[in-house]
Amino acid sequence: MRVIETLWFTNIKGTCGIVLGEEDVTKDPVAYISVVGGSNAQLDTEDIVAWGNKFPRDTALRI
Repeated sequence: MRVIETLWFTNIKGTCGIVLGEEDVTKDPVAYISVVGGSNAQLDTEDIVAWGNKFPRDTALRI
């Protein structure tokens, strides 16, 4: 998957990220969301892509 953009939301309780991307083969737009450690943006992005929940891309684009 090609990552296009990552959105971060942080507060005293932790960090949540939304990754917007494009599937390698189909080129379909996708988005994933997850809670992450918040100490390394690159590793957190990789974790969201690998383990995050699918998120409606249209909703992500409106945020």
